[in-house]
Amino acid sequence: MLAARELLAGTNLDADAVERIAQAIEDHSHSRGAKPRSALGEALQDADRLEALGALGIARTFSTGARLGAHYFHPDDPWGEHRALDDKRYSVDHFFTKLLALPGTFCTVRGRAEAAERIELLKRFLEALGEEIGSPLPRPAEAGRP
Repeated sequence: MLAARELLAGTNLDADAVERIAQAIEDHSHSRGAKPRSALGEALQDADRLEALGALGIARTFSTGARLGAHYFHPDDPWGEHRALDDKRYSVDHFFTKLLALPGTFCTVRGRAEAAERIELLKRFLEALGEEIGSPLPRPAEAGRP
């Protein structure tokens, strides 16, 4: 993380602190599948993943989907019961391809607890959406989904 090192170089942090911060930034990436090498890295990774959950996570999911040209959900099969999930085409699919599985990836006890709370909000949202569109969210066993 050259950019982090450069930005922090002008501060009164010592070189060791700058390196620990840069390493934590490098380690936090979900897409890289990186495992944090420090407690700071674990905390940063959890914080980054928490941002994907809860009310802000819902807003982020749909705004990103809109930016990428995705529909909210498949009109005939909103829960992907009879088709492959495709979160590039349908924003609701992202809940099942990534978001609902995130709590199992948290490093810290506090992060896991907060993720569990935010996941409940995501589930309540999906249930409410199902009611509004006239297609109730299937039970996990029925849909084969988390």
